[in-house]
Amino acid sequence: MNIAINISYLAVNVVFLAAYLTNFILVLKRDMKAKKALRTSPCEIDATVKDIQSNGKRIFLLVDFMSPVSYTAFTHQYEFVPGEINPEDYYKGQKVTLIYNDVKDEKKVLNFPLLLKGSKIKLDKGPLFTNILMTLVAVYGTVNHLVQCFLNNAFVNNEVTIVTLYGNYFYPFIILLLYTVLITYLVDSLINAPKGDNQNYLKLYGIRSKARVTTFKFVGTKNQKGFRESAMQIEYYTSTGEKINTRISSYLYSETQEEYVDIIYDAKNPKNVVYLRA
Repeated sequence: MNIAINISYLAVNVVFLAAYLTNFILVLKRDMKAKKALRTSPCEIDATVKDIQSNGKRIFLLVDFMSPVSYTAFTHQYEFVPGEINPEDYYKGQKVTLIYNDVKDEKKVLNFPLLLKGSKIKLDKGPLFTNILMTLVAVYGTVNHLVQCFLNNAFVNNEVTIVTLYGNYFYPFIILLLYTVLITYLVDSLINAPKGDNQNYLKLYGIRSKARVTTFKFVGTKNQKGFRESAMQIEYYTSTGEKINTRISSYLYSETQEEYVDIIYDAKNPKNVVYLRA
């Protein structure tokens, strides 16, 4: 029985290691492909500097642009560290150019960087760091268990238990808890675009519509304005007349709680929707 438990625990570690490693490679390849396309054949859109501020450690650049699909005006914020751009080169009302990738022929958009033309095109550090960390946790869990099992003959001696290997159940419990908590992130990372990229994509390619909020409830903690996030069940019709029922969430809705709201949806995947504050 104990041999089976030790082998099963090893199998769990190996499965998650394979999943995290696969996710790391796929996400990295997607990001590299998207950034390569930006360097070689980017699409361009005109924008206007709304504001630029610096606190010494960060430079914040706000730009306004008009979606070429929905003809909706959006404000986009860029954050730079000193040295990436020169704040003196930008001023309120200045015309600038944003670059993005042509994804009209892609079945599903999994990466969509929207960058300021002339700024450095580099890999996204956030997902890269997170995926490396997840992979290292799985590597450590797998290798450590293998070493402990070999040192204690756990694969042949049925008297060797998890407690024998680790002194208690706390360590393997924490490892399994980490795997469980990160499952949602892992699945979402494999099949969906990062939240920021998805919002960028919908700003450029999304179709504007009006949706009816059928139910909503407050979830999570309050934001800086004192409003809690609203989780909404909505229904709307696409431009082809298809009725869509889906879920969205937004802090902004909590301020108005109207029955009908403006949304932007993805023509490729009509259930990919974001709340639009008119």
